[in-house]
Amino acid sequence: MAIDKGVESPVMSEVGNEEVGVQHVVIEEEISIDPEEERKLLCKIDLRVMSLLFFMYFFNSLDRNNLGAAKTDGIDTDLGFSKYQ
Repeated sequence: MAIDKGVESPVMSEVGNEEVGVQHVVIEEEISIDPEEERKLLCKIDLRVMSLLFFMYFFNSLDRNNLGAAKTDGIDTDLGFSKYQ
C-alpha cells in the first residue's frame, strides 16, 4: 500500500492578537491497494465475522430449544407463572 501526500501548510501573519491572513490547506492523497493484499484482508475479515455470527446463531438456537424443552417439562408451573407471563 503506497500513500503519496502533497501538503501545503497554512501561513498566518499576526498583528497583535489578530490573525490577518490564512492560506488554504491543500491535501492530495493517492491510495493504491494491491489486489492480493485486499483479497487477504477480506478473507481475514470474513473469517472473523463469519465465525462470530456462527457462534451467535448457535447459542441463540440452543437457548430457544432449551426454553421450549423447559416449558414442556412444566417449568412455568414450578415457578408459579400465570397464563400471561
